Amino acid sequence: MSEVKFSRKYPLIKIIIFNLSVSLFLASATQAQSIFEHSEDSFLAGKTSEVSPQQKKNGKKYNGLAVLIESGLDQSPVIRGRLNLAEAARSGVDAAKWQFYPTPNATVQQAHASKNDPSYQGDDRVFTFGLIQPLWSGGRLTAGLTIAEGQLASSLIDLEDGRRQLALNIVNAYGDWVNASQKIKAYEENVSIHRKLIELIKRRVGAGLSPESDTLFADGRLEQSLSELMTAKTQQINAIARLNQLLAYSVSNEDMRRISNPALRYTVNAEDMLRLALERSPAILKAKAQISVAEGQLAQSKSSLYPSVSLNIQRQDGNFSTSNLTSAAQTRAFITIGTNFGAGLSNFSQISSAASTRDYAQASEEAAKQDVTMQIQSDIAVLKSALFRVQSTELSCQAAKSTSESWARQFFAGKKQWQDLLNSTRELSVCQATLADANTALLIVVWRLAVESMGLDASLDLAFDK
Repeated sequence: MSEVKFSRKYPLIKIIIFNLSVSLFLASATQAQSIFEHSEDSFLAGKTSEVSPQQKKNGKKYNGLAVLIESGLDQSPVIRGRLNLAEAARSGVDAAKWQFYPTPNATVQQAHASKNDPSYQGDDRVFTFGLIQPLWSGGRLTAGLTIAEGQLASSLIDLEDGRRQLALNIVNAYGDWVNASQKIKAYEENVSIHRKLIELIKRRVGAGLSPESDTLFADGRLEQSLSELMTAKTQQINAIARLNQLLAYSVSNEDMRRISNPALRYTVNAEDMLRLALERSPAILKAKAQISVAEGQLAQSKSSLYPSVSLNIQRQDGNFSTSNLTSAAQTRAFITIGTNFGAGLSNFSQISSAASTRDYAQASEEAAKQDVTMQIQSDIAVLKSALFRVQSTELSCQAAKSTSESWARQFFAGKKQWQDLLNSTRELSVCQATLADANTALLIVVWRLAVESMGLDASLDLAFDK
């Protein structure tokens, strides 16, 4: 994989949903870090490793996983599609603003009438040019602008949500690859040990020191280890295939092995992280945008009960009744008052429907807040549990390795049975696989919690050791 250039094709999106005082989507990494620096509970997620010279630029250490995420964001057709939708919504806002300006119109009429028709004794062709300027619409134009702005905000939120989901999917796929790679290493060591043990037990059986059943037992354990190794290799292949799909270009196992420093380092404070998540959650911001759209639709429906007033300025060149030879072009101004009533009582039905839609959007906002609160609290608990699990499993693996080595010595001294030695080897392999699961779970929850609370761009900034 060629060197990935660190670029921000999609910069930090800052939007304000009009009339709702919605917070900015994302804060800078410096602001996010300053909030977390005053916490009592600090966790270091993962170990820091040296990075290659190719990953250094402008005095920063590049987090290999962060570079992979940003590369995926640059290449993703889904993100490009959502960006196009946001541009379309921005054009919708411009169109809504233009509704406040005059509307030009021009007509050309050609008459073919009898010479005796008293109404058409003038010119055969009449040119009319005019401007219609809305003066008062009962709030219809303002409501249309509110709807367009809400739709723009919603499209920008969808864009940010898509970026978050893609980033977390990349983290999950990378985590699966790391998990498989660590298990492959553990299982390959286990297979190598079992093959050596089989050679050992065959010599002992040949010398009459061990029964033939010990060989069969060892062969069964070797086959079990080979099966586990094959499963892990399949998991690794699937993880690479998923990464290729998410990144929209091909990567290999060698590319993944060159990724260094994939973890994030930050301080956990439940209260501050929950507050940030509630401010930046796409689900909550999307609900606020939907409320804005619903209120605009309600105002638009109510405007139909009021008359609309407009100024019509018209210039006419030619006259069907009087020849232009005797009548010069005329300029006129009209004040037009019209209604926008629907059939029967449909206007009131539309108002009722719009009000119900607004109430639904408000309820959705409250539900989104509850979901975000539960998710953050759950992830913090999972993070603490995962960190403890990694630490305890590392100690267990150290103990299992010492036990396996000790029982090997005791077996040769005649103090342990052959089955005890195989079991100790098996326990070490199981412990190493459990440690791989724990490391993967910790890596994923650390990234997910950071993205959900601080936002994606701030999380990527934290991925660099400044």
